Amino acid sequence: MLSDDFRGELRLSGVELRAPNLSGRIANGLLRGTVAYNLREPGRSFLNLTLEQANAERLTAAFTTRKAGRGPVDIHVRARLGREVNGTGQVQLAAVSCSAWR
Repeated sequence: MLSDDFRGELRLSGVELRAPNLSGRIANGLLRGTVAYNLREPGRSFLNLTLEQANAERLTAAFTTRKAGRGPVDIHVRARLGREVNGTGQVQLAAVSCSAWR
């Protein structure tokens, strides 16, 4: 299990569904963010998520059975949602020991 502590609230106002203060623990790291979906103009929808000091080995175990990196990882993702998803992201690994990466 990646997380057993995830919190947020949903707000529906006018034409927008928004989760303004998402927070939780994922892979022993702190997740914070905002997601907003515009019901009339989906192209104006977005997400902004930050995961800080997550355990790289625990995080990658959710996606692969191979041994991956160890140590803390920070991930930042910003994206526009809608018919197409366009975004940017950044991953920072600090003092990481990697094996079997391909």
